Amino acid sequence: DKRAPLLRKFQLLIKRYLPEYVFVENVPGIQKINGKYGPFPEFEETLKCLGYSSPGAHVIAAQDYGVPQKRRRLVYIASLLGSLPFPSPTHGPSADKAYRTVRNAFKLPFPLPLDYLYTLPSHSPRLRPVAQCRHQVWKRPDVRRTAPAR
Repeated sequence: DKRAPLLRKFQLLIKRYLPEYVFVENVPGIQKINGKYGPFPEFEETLKCLGYSSPGAHVIAAQDYGVPQKRRRLVYIASLLGSLPFPSPTHGPSADKAYRTVRNAFKLPFPLPLDYLYTLPSHSPRLRPVAQCRHQVWKRPDVRRTAPAR
């Protein structure tokens, strides 16, 4: 996997700076790359050798922790200050709060004026080349809208 070297680079930063806490969030499959000789087991072993304690890697459901989407994530926490308990879910049937939805995550505490909506682009504008040359320079088109006449 081409993304595995990122974990090794993070490992080098940890060796250099020795932060008190380490938090890693990634796809669950990173544990399985090359089995017990892959980047994740190597990462865990390095942290143990540096004196970090950890409750281990957990595959969690993001919605159980207040994220408004169904997504499984691998979470790994470690500390130089002693053992850490893995946090319990904060949302869902086993917790005291209902799952969050995208609708209630983006609920604003105040209404937006209708004119404001016309200043927002309806989609991400496509980039267009400024000039045809060996090294193209890209420019975003102007997408500002004005409110329709009433």
